[in-house]
Amino acid sequence: MRGVYQGLGATMVRNVPCFATYFCFSEAGYRWVNPPETAGDVTYWQAFKGGLVGGAIAGFGFWGIFYPAECIKTRMQSDATDPALRKYKSSLDCWQKTYAEGGVRAFFKGYTPALVRAIPVNAAIFCVVFSVKNALS
Repeated sequence: MRGVYQGLGATMVRNVPCFATYFCFSEAGYRWVNPPETAGDVTYWQAFKGGLVGGAIAGFGFWGIFYPAECIKTRMQSDATDPALRKYKSSLDCWQKTYAEGGVRAFFKGYTPALVRAIPVNAAIFCVVFSVKNALS
């Protein structure tokens, strides 16, 4: 059962700033396209565009900025469940060993594919979110 919670600390360290940035960036991108003074007069197309822009910015904010924290979280979660066989003792130990393994570049393995996926996926997500929110209001 302890294995289910493996990497929980690293996940929290990643998730709190990532999701705060994610939702702030999505709202900022939406408001960039649809300033607050147009709040009551937003058409479906404007909500759609705002969602695309907000989502793309949110996707970059989540994955583009915090990718090294994702790397540490993933390494901690995929480490051996048996404490005697674990490669990492803590998140800090994981950070140090990852850096020793390949320097700063070790934290960015898979960065480009993650961004190539994150930007359009999150643009689509927030496009739907803001379009539905607009339709329901």
